[in-house]
Parts: sequence; C-alpha cells; structure tokens
Amino acid sequence: MNFNQQNTVFTYLKKRMIHPLETFCIFIPMVSFFLPVDLFLLGLSSSVLLILLDVKNVKKLVFTHHNYLLYLFCFYMFVLASVNKNVLGQIASGLFFLVVVYVTYLRTKMDRGLFEELMVLCGIGSMFSLYYCTVDFYSTSTFLLLDFFAKYIPIPYTFITEIAKNLRSTSTFINSNFYGNISAVLSLIAVYYILREFRIRKSHPDASWRKMAFYAIVLIVNLYGLSLTQSRSSVLALLAGLAFLILTFDVRWFIALLIPSILVIVFRFEPILSLLPRLDSLAGSASTRLEIYRIAMQEIRMNLFFGKGFYTFPMVYAKYTDVYNLHAHNLILEFMLSAGLVGTSLLVARFVSLIYRPIKEWFVKENEYMPLLLGIIALEIANGYTDVVLLLPQCFILFSLVLMCTEVNHEENQKN
Repeated sequence: MNFNQQNTVFTYLKKRMIHPLETFCIFIPMVSFFLPVDLFLLGLSSSVLLILLDVKNVKKLVFTHHNYLLYLFCFYMFVLASVNKNVLGQIASGLFFLVVVYVTYLRTKMDRGLFEELMVLCGIGSMFSLYYCTVDFYSTSTFLLLDFFAKYIPIPYTFITEIAKNLRSTSTFINSNFYGNISAVLSLIAVYYILREFRIRKSHPDASWRKMAFYAIVLIVNLYGLSLTQSRSSVLALLAGLAFLILTFDVRWFIALLIPSILVIVFRFEPILSLLPRLDSLAGSASTRLEIYRIAMQEIRMNLFFGKGFYTFPMVYAKYTDVYNLHAHNLILEFMLSAGLVGTSLLVARFVSLIYRPIKEWFVKENEYMPLLLGIIALEIANGYTDVVLLLPQCFILFSLVLMCTEVNHEENQKN
C-alpha cells in the first residue's frame, strides 16, 4: 500500500477501515494520548487487550526486530519490584508492559503512510492537550480515580496531588516537566516538517502551503505550552535538539544560526536570555540536584548490578532526608538505581539495535528522516541530564514512535 505526503488523516483512515480492529488498536492510544491520564490508560488498556487476543500475531509481536529485549526488561523490572516489595514499582512495571505491547505492535504495522499520519495526529492532539492544561486538576476524573485507588493501594500519592497545586502543573500530564517534554518533542517535529516543506518548494514552487501552515500552528501551540510549564530542562533540551536537527538538515542554516547565538551568549543579550525559564532559581536548584546525585551514586555503588524496580529513588531518598522526592533527576542514575547494570544493558541494547543500522546506512545513502531522528535523540539525551520523563508512558511512546521513522523507507519496510 503506497501513500504520498499529501494524504490526509481522513483519507488514510478511510483506506484502513477494511481492518477496523487494527485501526482501533493503532489509533485509540494515540488519540487518548493527549487526554487526561485516566482516559489515556483506558484507551491504551483496551487497545492492548485486543492486540493480545490476536494470538496468531503474538509471536511476531515479541520476536520481530529484537522486541523481546523490551519484554525481558518488563519481566525483570516486575521481579525486582516484587522481591523488594515495591508496590509502586510493580504498578509501573505493569503500565510499562502495556506500553511495550503497543509500541512493538505499532512497529510491526509501521509504514511511511502510517508514520506521516501519526505525526499529523500528534500535532492535532497537542492542540487539545493545551486546553486541558487550563482545567483544575482537582476537578478532573484523573484525580477522582486516584482518590478511589488511594483507599485500596498503599502507595504515596503526595507526589501527584501536591505537584498539582502549583501553577506549572497540568491536568493532562500532571507534572509540568512531563508536559514540557511532550511540547518540546512536538515543537521539534513541527520544525522538521516546516524545514522539509521549504526544501520541497525549491523544486516544486507550486506545492500546497497547507502542510506548512498546519505545522506552523502546531509549533506555536507547543511553544506556548512549553512556556506555561516553565521547564528549564525541556527548553534547554529543545535547543539541543534543534541544533542537531538543523546541523544534519543543512549545515549552512546551522552556521547561520550559530553565529548570532554565540553573540547573544557572549554579550549576554538580556531580552533573549530572559526567555529561558526560572533562571533566578537556577543556583538553588543546582545545589539540591547535586545532593540528589550524591545520594543516588552512593546507593548505586552499594548495588551496582541489580536494582529494586521502578521508583526505587523515593525509598532511597527517604533513608537520608525527610523530604519526598520521586526520581533521581538524571536518566542514567535513575536507570542504574531502578534496574542496575543488568536491566540498563537490556534497554540500551534494544535502542542500539533499533538505530544502529539506519545511522550506519545514512553515511552511505541519504535518509530524509535522519535529521528528525538525531534531533529527537539529542533532545532526550539533553533532557535526561536533569530529568527522567522518558520513563513516563506518553513520553516513551512518542520517543519510540520517532525512532521508527528511519524504518519506513517507502516499501522496503514491507518487504522486510
């Protein structure tokens, strides 16, 4: 099945309606992605249940493209949480399993048309999620659901309910840095498609402006959403992602933007530097983070090979302070604490197997999606220095979706 770049979401969905079950399993989690958390979990769970009921394809789901590494990681994390009586870790392992089933299913169905339409769907969804950021968290069904489960599952809910009290919170994603990461990724995707449309116009001056206009709106909406979060880590990560995207897209554009950027930094041009959020509290945050890193590294040395499951850090931090802290504010430290060297190696092996061949082939043959891939990887690595939002379900799904982009080289993916 061939799809060109001008296909609309509705055209693509119409062609897929001959497989309504498959269409439901693919699109429902992405549609509910940008809704409040409880609706997302409902959409994801129903989709995964239908996927697993198709027993004939379960083997393909597990063993195609080294996907079994993710399933091994899920099992490993659940065992660790169970052995260490980490209830929050057990719940997180179950949620991660749902995400893994959906992501691996998506990968077995991915082609160029599907990828392009999912990008459009994410852009549309991000506009709806901005609306939900204006809704009081305590009036949402998400909070009511948490309040219900609090009576039966003994886990610390403070990290959710207290976070929702400040102005940087969102009812859609609860945590401001969580939403900031989503906004940054969608902004980078929008920039990529705008640049690609500019390039198309060089050879096709009469090409339609609709796609560029759409992604320009997506960019504006997500930059505004990012500004609402006041997330330092997401803003700096976006800048890192933009640098890699533009460098690999066109080095001349990169140089043209690099020179004024250096001048702004050297001469400390306040109007632009003031756009970076919460710089006045940077020194205080840095000292707190350094203490968190010291505690995390101390615990890692004591248990280098095996972790204790997801959300180990709150238990670790409680040993040293009376303050509750959800994570280690560094992706590598969080993985080493939660999964140890064994679990971290499993996850790293999976991602390396996913991007190694496309990047290797890129040195020989041009790949139009490579700037997007490298930009998103740079964004998540930069974000991982000070945050661990990649472990959250929506962030992991979006990151995994973008990693699939280099596998959709026209019909080649279908032949493999």
